[in-house]
Amino acid sequence: MATKQETNLVKYEIECPLCGEKHTVCEKTRKSVAFVKETQVNYRAKYCVCENCNEEENEFVPAKMMDANLSEARNQYRKKCGLLTSSDIVELRELYGLTQRELARMLGWGDATIARYESKFIQDETHDEILRTIRHNALEARQYLVRNKDKFTKKRYEEILASVEEEVSRTSQRFLTIQKLEAEYLAFQSKPELTGKKRLNVDKVCRMVAFFAMHCMPLFKVKLMKLLWYSDALFYKENGCSMSGLVYQHMPMGALPVGNSGIMELVPYEEIYNEQEDYVSYKILPPLSFKESVFSEKELCVLRKVLDKFRDFSGAAMSAYMHEEAAYQQTAERAYIPYSLAEKIEL
Repeated sequence: MATKQETNLVKYEIECPLCGEKHTVCEKTRKSVAFVKETQVNYRAKYCVCENCNEEENEFVPAKMMDANLSEARNQYRKKCGLLTSSDIVELRELYGLTQRELARMLGWGDATIARYESKFIQDETHDEILRTIRHNALEARQYLVRNKDKFTKKRYEEILASVEEEVSRTSQRFLTIQKLEAEYLAFQSKPELTGKKRLNVDKVCRMVAFFAMHCMPLFKVKLMKLLWYSDALFYKENGCSMSGLVYQHMPMGALPVGNSGIMELVPYEEIYNEQEDYVSYKILPPLSFKESVFSEKELCVLRKVLDKFRDFSGAAMSAYMHEEAAYQQTAERAYIPYSLAEKIEL
């Protein structure tokens, strides 16, 4: 079952199964509903339209597209049930440089288990918890690898071990930074008007940064911090809660999230020194790979609105724009900005 809301995607030439001729067809997407394990999920389904046929019989879905649609429905089920998506599992493998079979062997599972989870099968909660554990804790991944050492050649074991230990070194500092950030936010847990009725989600913050770093190049710290505020504020206005749980302060350059220095430690950036003005700026680096599917449809809608509005703004221009917002004008310097003032923004 699908709604009438449709979006054109691309056009390409194929052998049309409806009219039997080779011609250009239009690939479209629309909101659809499916049942996965007796649970209703909403997802975006792709389909093709043959412009040579009458409107009542001009739609078809090639086999590969059907598989992709089913995969998208299953991933929406996973998100709804709090499970890792197939894309999440692929990213986990890539984090440690593993094939599907190698990850399965490292965890002591059947050789085809991960391949199934990345295609047509949905993992159970026990396996999902294990995957989440090694995704966030490289030390646990190392323990699993050592435990199943005999399932790898000596050379391959040493290569994987080096990759895992490199991640251990990198994430240990990241873990401490996240702990420090979360401790800083303990003081705001009882103040939903400042958190936007949501607990701080550090992963979500980092993904928001990655989204803007991918689409706004170059992106510097001053502009980034305003993009985060507008994203959280607009999401609050439209959905009744913030996107990330960040708390923002009224600062001279505009809204600035509490713990911004910690946020910068968690994202890739480079320092650019201006000799003439003796000033260091921080350029946010785009991610090597990034999938927008990590966001919900509502989150993506807000992020794209903010991007469309401010893509070509400089940091200084965004600060000037922010200074005209009621959220800025109705709060004192260094005061925390209540999300209730987000109701007055217009994008």
